[in-house]
Amino acid sequence: MIKSTNRQMLKNSLPPAILLSLLLLLAMFSPGLAVESLPTPAPEDAHYIASQIYPPSGERVPLSECTSKVCGQWQELIREQLMQGKNEQQIKDYFVEQYGRRVLAKPPLIGINWLVYILPTLSSLLVVFFVYRTLYKRNKAPGSTDQNDHTPDDNFEGLFEEQVQDYQKHYHEKQDD
Repeated sequence: MIKSTNRQMLKNSLPPAILLSLLLLLAMFSPGLAVESLPTPAPEDAHYIASQIYPPSGERVPLSECTSKVCGQWQELIREQLMQGKNEQQIKDYFVEQYGRRVLAKPPLIGINWLVYILPTLSSLLVVFFVYRTLYKRNKAPGSTDQNDHTPDDNFEGLFEEQVQDYQKHYHEKQDD
């Protein structure tokens, strides 16, 4: 009799245990029931993003170094957005949408802004090219030859001797007078 009571009790208690196990598994893997903890952003993250954004007041001081009340509010807004799970680009996009591209420390490569990055390098290369070319031309003037290619002029010796003879002739004539 004890055996039949235990079996009956086991039969009656088995479905609630299985049901309870299934509910626990469902709760663990269900995204709606699970509490997802957002990572707390480090203060360095907010400071890094704030260093790339400028206030629209015209001051060219990044938010991370600005001490005004508005800058403090913006820094707090950046921290709040990080707490909400937004990434750096989303936060920058928010500020650009609100205040325009002028708040960014580094303008995006859109439209004519790409020239800001290319022109300094291009102009430096052009200056180096023209300086090199000018110096090369100065050293290699037309009609000049390298020292290795220099050959003595045959007429040079004849002209030299002729001038020496003229000098001696004039020198002797003056002494005779």
